[in-house]
Amino acid sequence: MTEPTVEPTQNTHTGTGSDANETGITHVLIGVDDSGSMYRLRDDVRGGFNQFLDEQAAQPNAGRIRVTAVLFASTVRLLCIGARVGNVPRLDRENYVPAGNTALYDAVGTLIDSFEAENTLADGDRVLLVVQTDGRENSSREYVATDIQQKIADRERTGRWVTVYLGAGPSAWFGGEALGMRSVNTTADPQGTRSVYGAVSQAATTYSSGVGAAETFSVLETAAGDGSSSVGIGGPAVRQ
Repeated sequence: MTEPTVEPTQNTHTGTGSDANETGITHVLIGVDDSGSMYRLRDDVRGGFNQFLDEQAAQPNAGRIRVTAVLFASTVRLLCIGARVGNVPRLDRENYVPAGNTALYDAVGTLIDSFEAENTLADGDRVLLVVQTDGRENSSREYVATDIQQKIADRERTGRWVTVYLGAGPSAWFGGEALGMRSVNTTADPQGTRSVYGAVSQAATTYSSGVGAAETFSVLETAAGDGSSSVGIGGPAVRQ
């Protein structure tokens, strides 16, 4: 497979994995929908993402959090790889301007492959992968659904990865089911959009404290969901 279409932003930062004296690193991998349908919610996405960074920076264990993030529309833009919270570029009117289609598969594939190219999990390290979108796949060129299904299943089986799909509306929600990811149905409005990033922050804090996948997903579901969710890991999704 050829390298995915990745357009690094001007302020792309790259980490070097876990420091030798910092055990139990929690890696938060975030895919942020940058497609045209998000344009009306652009201020809420910027504010929500930046609030997530602020909240994580204020945590006592902020030094043990690393962030890898992509913005995805018709193509995928890499924001940072394995960066400390304080080094993650904040979203603003220059680097987050929604337009284009939804390369969902390329976004997830790029998140995983870019992260693993630069980071090796040490003992105690874990990964929380979250994708936020309000639309369906319609633009990927480098990955197909089966590629992503296999990547998700392989990593979930290690017990060190939790993957969650935050979809706004039924059409987006079923996209997560198809990939075998835990899915939470969110609302595509200003309050719902901001709550998504607050939920990701809560989940990151919870997961980094050492709790398991089920508890971490419950935090996301409660904080971001509209009451409907699904779990689809390594096989057909089952509605909860």
